Amino acid sequence: MAAPRGLFPAEGGGFSWVDGNPGPGGSLHDFDPARQAISQWLTGLVRLHGLDLRDTYLLGFSQGSALAFALACLGDIEPGGLAALAAYLPEGDLGRLDGLPIFWSHGSRDDRVPVARARRDVERLRAAGARVDYCESDTGHKVGVECLRALKAWLHSG
Repeated sequence: MAAPRGLFPAEGGGFSWVDGNPGPGGSLHDFDPARQAISQWLTGLVRLHGLDLRDTYLLGFSQGSALAFALACLGDIEPGGLAALAAYLPEGDLGRLDGLPIFWSHGSRDDRVPVARARRDVERLRAAGARVDYCESDTGHKVGVECLRALKAWLHSG
């Protein structure tokens, strides 16, 4: 497991994958600088450790999930699967997600990415041919215990 941090300082502290604060929306291309940096970083990890990216799963929380989708849709990366937690799906061509296993966890009381948005995004993924497992829990902008258990089972099934 490897967990990089965002490239850009965020308002109020922390880091972001995009310059500025677009919120849940925008385009897959908004993540181009981060996508390119993470692609290079992953290429280095693959070489260093002799990994196969097809055995690699991308996992992101909120904006990190949007970056994971950008990597899978636009990058040179063909992951074995993708886990999106409290996520949103930016606009763009989803053709490369056809057949990709995706786990999506969302809180029904999420005040940052409304659950209605998550449900629409999941349907967009399914329409693109992705194999989506969706878990919704009675929580806010975080991962509920039952979805954490479902994520663990999903990861072990792949």
